[in-house]
Order: sequence, then structure tokens, then C-alpha cells
Amino acid sequence: IRKDKSIIGEKLMIKHLSAYKTSISFMVFIGITLMVGAGYIISINLSNLGHKSFQNKADIRSQQLQKEISSHLTQHTKILQDFAQLRIFSQAVLQPEQNAEEAQSLMNSWKLLGEHYPLYLVDFEGNLIRSSTNANKTFIMSPAIKSILNETLDQNLDLIKQEPHPRIRLSVAIKHNEFTEGALIAELPLAEVYQNMEELLAHSEGLQIFHKNHELRYLGPNIPRAFEQRIDLGKGFWANIYFDYSPFIKTRNSALAHYLLIAFVVSIIISTIGFLIINHLF
Repeated sequence: IRKDKSIIGEKLMIKHLSAYKTSISFMVFIGITLMVGAGYIISINLSNLGHKSFQNKADIRSQQLQKEISSHLTQHTKILQDFAQLRIFSQAVLQPEQNAEEAQSLMNSWKLLGEHYPLYLVDFEGNLIRSSTNANKTFIMSPAIKSILNETLDQNLDLIKQEPHPRIRLSVAIKHNEFTEGALIAELPLAEVYQNMEELLAHSEGLQIFHKNHELRYLGPNIPRAFEQRIDLGKGFWANIYFDYSPFIKTRNSALAHYLLIAFVVSIIISTIGFLIINHLF
């Protein structure tokens, strides 16, 4: 009888130890899973925070570029507008026979921010009165100029795609007694505008310029892994800015590998401790 009781006691002890071993193994498994999962979740959250930080920086930089590009043409337009306020131009459009030559002489000598650009002087009907000596032989009337002559706007900007020298055209009103009597037009070579835009870009930025639905030019280096932002430049012009995304991807992958490695090492330690406890029990 005593022998039977001893056998039964040993069986019960083995049963309890087996259950305890199973419980510890299960807890070790849960611990490993939690550590790996926590490491993955932390890495993803850090990646999202990093992406958000990158996007915020890109937003700020996009706004800065938008302002710098727009202000370049705005500055030219403002100077041209001040020039058009000279009395000789209003006299020339009202009495071209008497004042047109003097206006043309002034147009030939005048510089816009240090450059001689083609200038055109038209009356309120859009007739060309005079142009500077470096102007194109063919003058193209456009809706942008008509919007000034009909007093819808006091200044405007449009694109002349005429090859081989496409250009940006700035137009401002010539006023007399607060009424528009004509317009003064300056044409900036598009190649020069592109050059000024490209000088604003950092080495890791690209700029794709559009007018309405037509692509005009891509400026800057080719960026295979880019973060894209769109900016509006006004008057039908807009652009996509491309930021080099590869440094962020490299940092993100490095952080992900780092935290997963930590989680793996901790899980190995937990597993080792668990197995030592189990072996100690037996």
C-alpha cells in the first residue's frame, strides 16, 4: 500500500512539474512575442514620426521656394510698373507723332535689373507704337495684354512659346488721369528665368515646371527616390518640387533594424532564462 502511495505521489509531482513547465514555456513564448511585437511597433511609430518630420520640413521648404520664385517675377513687374509711370509714355500713347521717338530712345537705354530686355509700347487699341531695338520683329497680341487695355488688370504675365526663343512677358498699364491709355511690355527669355530658378535649388532638390497642362522644363538633378510637393506660381504656372527621400529611408531602415535587433536579443535572454528555470526544476 505504501509503495502504491509513493508511486501515486511521484506521478502527481511529475504531473504538476509538467504543467509548471508548460506554463513557463508558454510565458516565455508570450514574452518573446511581446518583445518582438513591441520592437516592431516602436520602429513603425518612429518611422511615421520621421516621415511626418520630413514632410513638415518639405512643406516649409516648398513655401520658401514658392515665395522666392514668385517674388523674382513680381520684382521685375514692380520695377516695370514704376518705369511705365513716367510721363513720356502716357504722352507717347496719346500723341505718338510728337512723343514716340523720345519714348523709344528711353526704352533703348533702360535696363531692368541691369539687363536690356525687349520692350514694346502699345496704345489703348493694342496698336504697336514703338519697340526697343532688341525687340522681336513680330509683336504678338495676347489675352494678357487685352486684360490690361480693357482695364480688367493693371499688370499681367503670360508665356510666349514662340520658338526658337520662348519667353515670359510682363505687361503693365500706362495710365493718364487714372484711365488706361496703353501698355508697356517687357519680355524675359525663358532660359534666363529657368537659370534663376535653378540657382534657388539645393543640390538634393529638383523642380518640374508646368504652364497649365504642359510641362516646360525639369531643373536640378535626377532624384530616383523623391518626395513630391506641388506649388502654385500663379498665372497658370505651377511646379512639382522633388526632395531626395533616400537619406530618410536609410535612417528609417537603420532604426528599424536597430530596434528589431534589441527585441531579438532581449527575447533570446528571456528564452535562455526560461529554459534554465525549466532545466533547474528537473
